[in-house]
Amino acid sequence: MTIITLALLSITDSHFDKYHSKFTAFISNDKQNKLQQFHFKDDYKRGLLADILARYLISTTFNIAPSAIEFDNNPYGKPYVKNLPYAFFNISHSGNYVLCGISNMGLGVDIEKQKILDLNLAQHIFAPEEYQDLIALSDKHQFDYFYKLWTLKEAYIKYCGVGLSLPLQSFFF
Repeated sequence: MTIITLALLSITDSHFDKYHSKFTAFISNDKQNKLQQFHFKDDYKRGLLADILARYLISTTFNIAPSAIEFDNNPYGKPYVKNLPYAFFNISHSGNYVLCGISNMGLGVDIEKQKILDLNLAQHIFAPEEYQDLIALSDKHQFDYFYKLWTLKEAYIKYCGVGLSLPLQSFFF
């Protein structure tokens, strides 16, 4: 049986500072040190809450104590659960949201805060077929199509676990 759980967390809650010390108690010292490297508080918050959300979902899905979960990264930086080879997860965060997917098979997730559409960027990240489809659409539909493709492509390369060594233009939807 395939298990897939998705959770979306809004991080606009003003109680973050109040519970900060309780949040950090759930993560490893190594993760705390990595989070301290962030220059912006919002990046720190997203990283901390993403780790906690992943631990919670893995813990409840696979019946393991959150403190027993050991994370590591593959050579391309994709995180995995070191001590649960049958547990897969992926995280994305953007703006005020953190998205986490948990499964017993590989997966990739992505969310993006929508900004102004940049057709020059699209030409460099989309396959020629996708770019042609994009520019053939009206402005409103271009915006929606751009973000649909962008998140699909990001989720796919995260699923593959090879980062941007798999060029975004090398495959198409």
